[in-house]
Amino acid sequence: MGLNKIEIQIARLKEAPDCISSCEWARFYKSIKDAIFIPEVVWKDMAPVDWIVESLENIPMMGGAIWLIPREISNRAGQWDERLNLINDFDYFIRVILASSGIKFCKNAELFYRSGGKSRLSASKSRKALESGYLSLELGINNVLVKENSVRVRHAGAAMFQRFIYGTYPLTPDLLKRAEVKVLSLGGCNIKPSGGPVFNFICLLFGWRIASLIRSFFYVFGYEQIAIGFRIQRVLRRLKYRRKIG
Repeated sequence: MGLNKIEIQIARLKEAPDCISSCEWARFYKSIKDAIFIPEVVWKDMAPVDWIVESLENIPMMGGAIWLIPREISNRAGQWDERLNLINDFDYFIRVILASSGIKFCKNAELFYRSGGKSRLSASKSRKALESGYLSLELGINNVLVKENSVRVRHAGAAMFQRFIYGTYPLTPDLLKRAEVKVLSLGGCNIKPSGGPVFNFICLLFGWRIASLIRSFFYVFGYEQIAIGFRIQRVLRRLKYRRKIG
C-alpha cells in the first residue's frame, strides 16, 4: 500500500460522502519494485453499474483492498456471506458498489498486490471452493440484474460465467454444465480464454481445453514457475497502452 493511499481516498470522499473510492493497483510476486501500474478502463470516476460492467467485461479482478468504503454504505450493502470461501469478495463488493452513488477514482493512491503465494485461497480447486466460486458469481450477477436488466449487464454476466468455465475446466463437470446454461440464458458470449504467452500459444495450436489441462498440471507445482509468463504479458499490455495514447 502506498504511504498516502488512505489519506488521498479520504480527501476525495469528503467531497462525495455517499460514494466509495478506488485507487491504482499493481501486481508483484517477490518485491514491490517489480510492480507495474497499468492504467485500466475503470481508473476514473464512474456510476455504479457502469463500473461493474466495464470491470467484468475487461478486467474482472475486483481487489478488495482498492476500496475505501464509508460505514453507511457498508451497512446498506449487508453482511459478508459466510457460505462463500472462493471469490467471496465478488458478491460482497458488487453489493457495496450498488449501494453507493458512484465510484471516485483516486489517482496516485497506490496499492501493491502480491501474487504467487502457494497457500493463497484463490488457487484452491477443491469441490467446495469451486461451488463457492459459482455461487458467488451467481449472487453478484443477479444483484446487478436487479438493478439494471439490460443487454450490457447480461453480456457482462455471461462473460464471467464463461471465464469460470475456462478457469475450472475439466474439474466439476456438473458446475461447468450449469455455467454453460447460464451463459446461454444471459444471451451468450464470444470471449476467448486468456492467460500468459505460453497458455495463449498452446490455445492457438491445440485449443483452450488442452491448454487448460496443461495449465492445471503446472498449478500442481506452484504458481511461481509460470508467473514469468504473466509478468511478460503485463509488460506487453503496458507497451500497447503507451502506443495507444502516444
